[in-house]
Amino acid sequence: MLLQGWAMLWVVIGHSPLSVTAFASSFDADCHECALFLKKVAYSFHMPLFIMISGYLFYITRIDKGASYRKTLTDKFKRLGIPYLFFTVFAFFLKVYVGGVERPVTLSLKSFVSAFVRPFEGPLQEMWFVAVVLLYFSLLEVYRRILKNNWLSLLCLCCAAGLFFIPVGDMSGVFAFNRAVHFFIFFFLGLLIAANNCFETAIKRPCCIAICLILYVAMFWVGGVEEDVVTLVMSLSGCLLCWGLAGKFDRNLSNNVFVSFRNYTYQIFLLGIFIQIGIKMIYNKLGMQGTYPYFYVLCVLSGIYIPVLVSKVIQRIDNKYLNMLIGL
Repeated sequence: MLLQGWAMLWVVIGHSPLSVTAFASSFDADCHECALFLKKVAYSFHMPLFIMISGYLFYITRIDKGASYRKTLTDKFKRLGIPYLFFTVFAFFLKVYVGGVERPVTLSLKSFVSAFVRPFEGPLQEMWFVAVVLLYFSLLEVYRRILKNNWLSLLCLCCAAGLFFIPVGDMSGVFAFNRAVHFFIFFFLGLLIAANNCFETAIKRPCCIAICLILYVAMFWVGGVEEDVVTLVMSLSGCLLCWGLAGKFDRNLSNNVFVSFRNYTYQIFLLGIFIQIGIKMIYNKLGMQGTYPYFYVLCVLSGIYIPVLVSKVIQRIDNKYLNMLIGL
């Protein structure tokens, strides 16, 4: 799916800004400002878009095909849950024994258990996304009943929009439950797009694309305002804009864009952050002025293609246990 590759590219871009250290030149500082701007763009829609895509694909591959609840949860745990456990353990012990890292952890049973139960506060913060979509997938039978009735679907969408505004104190919680509540509107919207062809057709119309573009730019411009309604409109318009533009691509062209990595988005999500941390450490260690843009591009490309390379090597080895560890 074209949108999977597009969303993953922005996830990697969002994680790529380097640090401006004492040796940095004014040129490096200017490049850093550009990188931070791209990060701001990425964080305005990239995770909502990924969640929306997850809902869309979940409908197509599970709900529409009548998959059983038990098989669905078993398959999803194997694909998502096992890597969640493995990479959380890996990141936990890596941070225990490597100093000077963000979000350090202590070697204790409480800290170890908390790393799994509260992923947003754990050693690998990005795992909140996995916990959230697993919670969404567990409601398979609820979606089946709701999506049979258009009015009930509309009511659920309105309720999901209301959930976005519920004050949750923080955005963590057990198994990132607070985030699951906050972002549910995007998952359910993905389900609706997949379930209603007329909805998807409307999104792809030029007038809808233009409206989404205007709304996104306007909300992004006032993005400094800490208002949930601004955030929601910006994220929704950004996601629908991407969806509409992707629908305008010629089918043959669409099949070839991001083809080099879009089938490995989960592996990039799991492995890319470690590669990018390594690139950033090398950049800081070398201390070479004027190299920021080169290391930044290297950080983006390495964060995408080294995980793809690792995945292809593991596929060649063809060991089912290795495959399960990285979600293949």
